[in-house]
Amino acid sequence: MNFCFYFAWLFSAALGFSVPGQHAAKAAEWTPVLANEFVQVSQATRRAGEKAIGGNAGGSAKGYLLIEMSRDESLGRWKFDRARFAEVQAKSANSDSGGSDVRRTIWISLLSVPSIRHFETDAVRVDPKHNEVKFENKSVRVVSVHFGPGESGPVVDKRPRVIILLDDMHAMVTLPDGHSEPRDGTAGTVYWGNAGAQATKNIGEKAFENIVVELKGK
Repeated sequence: MNFCFYFAWLFSAALGFSVPGQHAAKAAEWTPVLANEFVQVSQATRRAGEKAIGGNAGGSAKGYLLIEMSRDESLGRWKFDRARFAEVQAKSANSDSGGSDVRRTIWISLLSVPSIRHFETDAVRVDPKHNEVKFENKSVRVVSVHFGPGESGPVVDKRPRVIILLDDMHAMVTLPDGHSEPRDGTAGTVYWGNAGAQATKNIGEKAFENIVVELKGK
């Protein structure tokens, strides 16, 4: 085993990734879901005994974030499990599922860094009831955004971000100029949000939760 392969093996093992040739397993396919100047995003859904091989191309990315979720069939929704960050690209992501569990991994390659913004009304600071930090480092912050039926929050600043819907969402967003517009989405949807300020209100009959991956500026 040469030095480069040995280093990759150690790094991958430390993160829980698998290395090609380590063992044979049924593979789940990655599906591209989003790409722009800042990120390239793919996802893979797998069952017990499967692993996700590949992920995003792009060895020149500035980092790789994996968002891992599991399917709670009793509640009929996705559940956030953990976020993992690496500065080098792994070859695959192992399945942690057992029994008939279904898991999904969102693989986010960070391609460029947005311009830094000054946040006077950071959502986590001014509205902790609806915003909870799940993971943070120098490149990203992963936040759970959750609103009960009829709940609303104040106007807060938003970074450029990847938004992952864990539930169906029926919300109304109000901008600083007073203009309001609906934001509806289906559980499992992944989309991009530009920087800006907004207030959010859940106008649906059920609670919803989003996992938001915020890109930190340089």
